[in-house]
Amino acid sequence: PPNRVVFNTGDRCLSGTCQPLNSTNKANWPDVPFDLICASGTNCDDFSPSFFSTVRLTSIEAQQYNTATSAYEKVDSYALAHTMPATGDGTSPTLWLGSITRTGHDTSAGGSTSAISLPSVSFTGIKLANRVDTTGGLPNFYRQRIATITTETGSVISPSYELPSACAAPVTTDPATNTKSCYPVFWTPDGYT
Repeated sequence: PPNRVVFNTGDRCLSGTCQPLNSTNKANWPDVPFDLICASGTNCDDFSPSFFSTVRLTSIEAQQYNTATSAYEKVDSYALAHTMPATGDGTSPTLWLGSITRTGHDTSAGGSTSAISLPSVSFTGIKLANRVDTTGGLPNFYRQRIATITTETGSVISPSYELPSACAAPVTTDPATNTKSCYPVFWTPDGYT
């Protein structure tokens, strides 16, 4: 094919020793549930399916095939920069997309002789609670949401988060009568029965 898009990945580990993912360095992979990883061909204590990834998207490349060189050459690329900001409530941090940087690589038109990168599109976060504490004393399970987006041209976009019917205890457990912007989830926190 004359054109293709390549998705490049990396570890969800951003600091410390990453490879191999094992019991010694699992703390460097805070949003990967190491206890749910089962080695192929071994007995496993996890009896229900779980869905997670050990990789993250690090860049995207648009490439075009050059018949003169018989190779694919980058036309555009997008580099994704991630962080793992602390939640502030003691729960494990999760991957956060901090910025995307676009670079133009095609120099065949006679302009620049080197790749040109645009200013990054950057994202700042605001921590919002993901749960209503009906038991008392449990973490709010804060997660990052987009507070602002700064575009390549310097424009700032500020989304707002509104709950038409705010969540508060008690949470109605009957789905047919639940009119709030949340829903019940049943789980057993560590140390509880």
